Amino acid sequence: MPAAPGPTSNDRRALVLLSATLGLASAQAATIGAVASELRHAFGVDNTAVGVLASVTTAAAALATLPFGVMVDRTRRTRLLAVCVVLWGVVTAMSSLAGSFAFLFATRLALGALTGAAGPGVASLLGDTFPESRRGRSYGLVLAGELVGAGLGFGLAGELAAVSWRLSFAVLAPPAWVLCVYLWRMQEPLRGQTVGSIEGEAVPDDVVASWRELSLRRTIVYVLSVPTNVVFIFSGAFAYFFYAGLRTFGVELIGDQYHVSQAAATLIFLLVGLGGLAGVLSSGPIGDRLEGHYRAGRVLIAMVALCAAAAVFAPALLLHSYLLAVPLITAGAFGLGASNPPLSAGRLQVIPPGLWGRAESVQGVLRQIGDTLGPFSFGFAADHLAGGGPAGLQSSFLVMLSALVLAAGILALALRTYPRDSEAARFAAAHGPAAPRS
Repeated sequence: MPAAPGPTSNDRRALVLLSATLGLASAQAATIGAVASELRHAFGVDNTAVGVLASVTTAAAALATLPFGVMVDRTRRTRLLAVCVVLWGVVTAMSSLAGSFAFLFATRLALGALTGAAGPGVASLLGDTFPESRRGRSYGLVLAGELVGAGLGFGLAGELAAVSWRLSFAVLAPPAWVLCVYLWRMQEPLRGQTVGSIEGEAVPDDVVASWRELSLRRTIVYVLSVPTNVVFIFSGAFAYFFYAGLRTFGVELIGDQYHVSQAAATLIFLLVGLGGLAGVLSSGPIGDRLEGHYRAGRVLIAMVALCAAAAVFAPALLLHSYLLAVPLITAGAFGLGASNPPLSAGRLQVIPPGLWGRAESVQGVLRQIGDTLGPFSFGFAADHLAGGGPAGLQSSFLVMLSALVLAAGILALALRTYPRDSEAARFAAAHGPAAPRS
């Protein structure tokens, strides 16, 4: 992988704005988990209903991400994200005014649909801003913003919920309106500028344009014909399934399992989140360097991280002392976080530029099935395993750990296919959609 020049001021600005975009979307999603108890009492619903409320956001995002992927590849991406973000703020403010569970459900549905632009928009802009040799590191910094956003969502919502759950939603509206202004002014990068052909030459503009004009049907066929990408999709679906359940019910699990207050459980969960943040920031640069010596280095790093996460989460769920369990949960969060940047960078590596928005949306639809089913499945299992209550929630997490094991096992298949598909993407990038896949 050739060395790349250092980051410019525009690169750093792009990192901050893309990170803030994912962070705000993550904060919106995390709020439900932080105020789950308050919502149950306010509307008289159970864990299953709260899980459905959390799931509807990701379900709507999954449905909306395909049309947004098309728009990302064919319009000015920065302006598209700006418009969506300002609407996030409007819908979030409306959520705080909900007088019934049905109205809150409707606003979360709308919010989910609008956040469908974030995944394809951020992936496409990042791929065209940062060279291949720095994508893991860059994705790590952007995804760190996603985790910080989730942490702020939990922290602010959890603390403000003591005053009113409505304030927990309302506080996220003003940041969206401020972010919109900066995204509107963000420089739009030239498509395909960071990718070279196998011979080292720049990808021609007309070839990038030919990929941009590829129909959605042909895009889906192409994306699903890349074996490594299919592996990434299924592995990501299982990993996000577990993460979504942890995000929604993690605070409640800590409170019940270790007999601490809501405020203390929220603080502990935020401390655990620092482990995930450390994992995200560490694995990207390691994957970039390792890939210079071992062509499937990013895949290997992600697979080991998922195995380690499952191995340390299990004993933590059986302990009842937070002094003993928190270090293990933090280590598990490190592994879960560390799996993301290498795989995110790897997805761009096996798909030609000009197709990144739609490719990310296709894999996002399928991956978010796991993200959508996670909260509902965790909530349903918690209500029906071991008689429900705290024991049911603990049993739910223990059973769902199998998702991380499956994610790591599936990912092992990409150790063989990733190098071949990476070279095939370089060839296709230089020769266009008509070129046969090698």
